[in-house]
Amino acid sequence: MTTAQLRVLVVDDDAGMRETLQDILAAEGIASVTAASGAAARAAFDEGGISLALVDQRLPDIAGTDLAQELKDKDPDLPVLMLTGYASTETAMAAVGRADGFLVKPVHPELVLAAVHNGLDARSLRARNAELVHQLQQTNEVLADNVRRRQNELSALIAMTTAVSSSSRLAIVLDAAVDVLSRLAGTTAAAVYLFEDNTLTLKAVRSNQWRAPLRIPEFSERVRRADVDGHECVLASLTSDGVPIGAILLERSEQEADAFLVALAAQVAVGIENARRSERERATIDRMAELNRMKSSFLANVSHELRTPLTAVIGFARTLQGRGTNLSEDERARLLDRIETQAKRLHRLVEDLLDEAHLERRALRVSNGPVRIPDVVDRVVDAVPDSVHRIRVQLSATTPMVIADGVRLEQVLGNLVDNARKYSPVGSEIVISSTITDRGVELSVADEGTGIDPEFMPHLFKPFTQADVGDTRRDHGVGLGLSISHGLVEAMGGTIEVHSEVGAGTRFTVVLPRVVPAPAAPVDAHGAITRAG
Repeated sequence: MTTAQLRVLVVDDDAGMRETLQDILAAEGIASVTAASGAAARAAFDEGGISLALVDQRLPDIAGTDLAQELKDKDPDLPVLMLTGYASTETAMAAVGRADGFLVKPVHPELVLAAVHNGLDARSLRARNAELVHQLQQTNEVLADNVRRRQNELSALIAMTTAVSSSSRLAIVLDAAVDVLSRLAGTTAAAVYLFEDNTLTLKAVRSNQWRAPLRIPEFSERVRRADVDGHECVLASLTSDGVPIGAILLERSEQEADAFLVALAAQVAVGIENARRSERERATIDRMAELNRMKSSFLANVSHELRTPLTAVIGFARTLQGRGTNLSEDERARLLDRIETQAKRLHRLVEDLLDEAHLERRALRVSNGPVRIPDVVDRVVDAVPDSVHRIRVQLSATTPMVIADGVRLEQVLGNLVDNARKYSPVGSEIVISSTITDRGVELSVADEGTGIDPEFMPHLFKPFTQADVGDTRRDHGVGLGLSISHGLVEAMGGTIEVHSEVGAGTRFTVVLPRVVPAPAAPVDAHGAITRAG
């Protein structure tokens, strides 16, 4: 504060003294107000702006020391200098604790100015000290708040690390993460979002009142503060190796440092990736176990499928070798026919294994050309051995030729008929039919069997898989027929579909879209044929 801003209160019942002191102060540029009594001094002080008081000990209405005490009660930092023409021990003692200085009349101007300047300097120092103390208190409060925040952040990071490492299950990790997030100071809602179909989708949430949205827009910042459905929220990106995998959302009343939110998000991302990695490892282990089971089942089935025809071939050959000269021509022909049948069975099994290997290597080749559906169906029906089923052929009278591989199409229909025979009861009917639709020619094989369990349907066209229906099948096979058929149909440019009802039967439909334009002359059509297989 400059001298131009200072005002000194001069209290003395002597008008000459008041004027003298006022002139001394004015020479130094110090403004002053004067009062002749205690009452006038109180009124002048209450107007404000008094920085120091010069008080005469003897006033008409109050002792100077008492007035000094009153003024200090109003402003404890106010310097008060006592003036008296009758200095005594009693006067000095009375001023102790009430005045900051003691001047004896007559006073020299230099002493007055020195005392005034000392008093003002002391007031300024006290004010500055009080200001510094206040600033120190504020700094300590800020420091204490920062320490509290850092302690909370450290506790939150430790809690998050513990939470996300407590389980290898993603759902449990997400639930533990939002539990820790919801307990952060100032948080009223917490949620974790993960990318699903390129959209941030809600996966876990903690909130007593507000329900976080199911989806939020993608963002590029590491931390974003935004209004979400009318709620002030902070979003932090979850990344793994620099690739965004999701985000955390907090509805907060406190503004935490971005660095803390980034660190917190990093902990959540690590937990999520570890859980996903564990789930992939579990899936791999389960898949390996399933493959091992399938391998064991495959080896057992192949061994059985090979052993049966080989045993028959060897047995019939030995019969011919040992008793050939004693057998009639009919018996010899019958044994040779059975040897040929079993050899063909072996050949077909080997061909199926080779076809499946080609499918896995995407090396299966087909030779497409014009094919007459009735001719293919005739060959399939003729190849069916003595059967306990009725096979009925019901082709559309306008069935056109298609672009396909005739041999491979015959293999597909043969596999579908064999499959129907395996899963159909004795005496039931198997229907081979065709229809013409906008999609092309639809060739179907329907049975009246047990149907396919819906849970097995996703595995239907996988290699080495077969539905378990107890002991109703007459022969097992190795589980390649449908897998090969699916691959062959796709290679020919078609699709294969299945419709099944448990207890009502199954219908496989091969759709061949590439139809040969109808020739000028009508094509022979097969009518409905009922034939015992």
